[in-house]
Formats: sequence, structure tokens, C-alpha cells
Amino acid sequence: MTTQQQSGATRQVLGALRDVLWYALPGGLFISMGVVSGRVSLAHVGELIAPYHPASWALGLLLIAACYLVGHLLAAIANLRADFWKLIHVNDPDWLAEYPTEVNARDVYLAHYFPDLFGDMDRRQRVAVLLWSSVAALLLGWLVFYIFHPAFADVAIGTAVLVFLDAVMMVSQLGWSRKAIHAAGLAIEEHEKAARDSEKAIQVTGDELRFMINAIFRAVELAKPRQNGQGQREPQAPEDQSSGDNQEPATAAPRFKSN
Repeated sequence: MTTQQQSGATRQVLGALRDVLWYALPGGLFISMGVVSGRVSLAHVGELIAPYHPASWALGLLLIAACYLVGHLLAAIANLRADFWKLIHVNDPDWLAEYPTEVNARDVYLAHYFPDLFGDMDRRQRVAVLLWSSVAALLLGWLVFYIFHPAFADVAIGTAVLVFLDAVMMVSQLGWSRKAIHAAGLAIEEHEKAARDSEKAIQVTGDELRFMINAIFRAVELAKPRQNGQGQREPQAPEDQSSGDNQEPATAAPRFKSN
């Protein structure tokens, strides 16, 4: 495995752990409110799992899984408002293209070539999901464990209805997301095809390369000053002052003796 592949695998593992943590925190907050209120009995839960004699690490994983599941349900409930507005504007591509949580073809195109540019945006989006899920945990925990005291079956049915509504609205947006991804894919294909064509156009054959090298050496030889055997430059011949073959050489002016 190359260094780049190892780095990519490390990022994926860290991303998965981060997702588990950010979904498990709101779920743990909701369950904690149930435990503090007395509506959730840890002793009763222990009695349910005691016949299986699970190990301590298995109990820890089970608790994290339960918090993660509850956190995902809370996130789906918290996204009801955003998904509702996107459902209303499902036939308005310009509005969806500018909506912060919707898939945009331009973003997909840029993320293909410059993935590091979206690190801060992804972090802020995950923080927003964490905050809204925590708000849903506090609000629903207050309503369920302190105000209405519904039975567990009623809580399960109500949660299923809310998540089902969110899933229905989310399915209606998959078509737009798919169109955006396909548009970005076509743009990427055209860009890479143009890059390959440009690379082929500037490729030099072996004969052309040899001709260029010989021309360079020839130019260097011509540019060197001519030297004689003693290392001195050869004297240059005087320039011919005549302007043509038929002209007679100029004669010196006559001298006159003074008396």
C-alpha cells in the first residue's frame, strides 16, 4: 500500500469515528435525560441483557450503538424543516443550487480536483448537524420524559412517523442530486479529455527531438568565435569600401611642395 493510499485510509477511519462521535453525543444526551428523569431504568436494561452474559467491551459497544442510532433519528427529525423547504422548491433548480445543504454540480466538480478546499465547509456542516441534533434531543427529552410521559410504544410510533416523513421528502430530492452528480461527471470527463488531447498535441517524436538537439548544437557552434591555433582570435579582413565592381579605386590627393 502506497503512502497516499495509507493517508486516504487513515482519513476514512478518522471520518467514520468522527461521525460516530457526532451522532452518538446527541443520542447519549437524550438517553441521559431519560435516565435522570427515572423513565429509563438501567437496572431493567441490565436484567434484559443479563442472560446473554456480554463482556464489558460488548456492553460499551452496545451503548455506543444505541446512542448512535438515537442520534441518527434525532438528526432526521432536526432536518425536517430543511427537507420540507427543499421539497417545496424541488422544481426550482436555481433555488436548490444555492441552498447550503443541497448537492451542487459545481461543488462536486471542484471537490474532484480540490478536495481540501471543502474541509472547512464539511466541518461547519457537521457542527450544524450536531447542534440541531442536540437541540432536538433536549426538546424531545423534555417533552417525552418530563411533560407528557408517553409509553415506549407511543414514542417508537411517533419517531417512526417523523422519520418516515423525512425519508419521503428526502427521496424526492434524490433526482436533483443525481442530476447534479451527472452534470459534474460530464464536466470532469470533458476536462480530462481536453487535457489528454492537449498532451497528445504537444508530444514530440524521436526524429523531431533529434532534429531539435542537432539544431541547438549547430547554433552553439556558430555562436562560438573563431580562434587560431595559438588561442587568439583570427584577425578579421578589412571591409571592402567599394560599393560596386565597376567603380575605380579612389586615388590619393596630390601633394604640392611649398616654395
